[in-house]
Amino acid sequence: MAKLTTPIKREGGDLKSVEIRQPTAGELRGCKLTSLLQMDTSELLKVLPRVTVPALLPAEVEALAPADLLTLGMEVVGFLASPALKEEALRAAEA
Repeated sequence: MAKLTTPIKREGGDLKSVEIRQPTAGELRGCKLTSLLQMDTSELLKVLPRVTVPALLPAEVEALAPADLLTLGMEVVGFLASPALKEEALRAAEA
């Protein structure tokens, strides 16, 4: 669950956090994975409405604060890396 720095205004109550679930291959259709790994804004704008719980509308994703876009993007990218790659990155960061 990612806590938002700027809540999303919705009828019935503001969203203060959003869950990112692991995307399926079909939900990544039309996206360039290399661009998504680089957290390209256009690619994140395509994917986030497909993988957020509650589902964010495209307009809500476009209106996200930059810090929130980065936070959600990092979670999406985290799903794309294999466990071995994540472990290797952790070891490199600790060195």
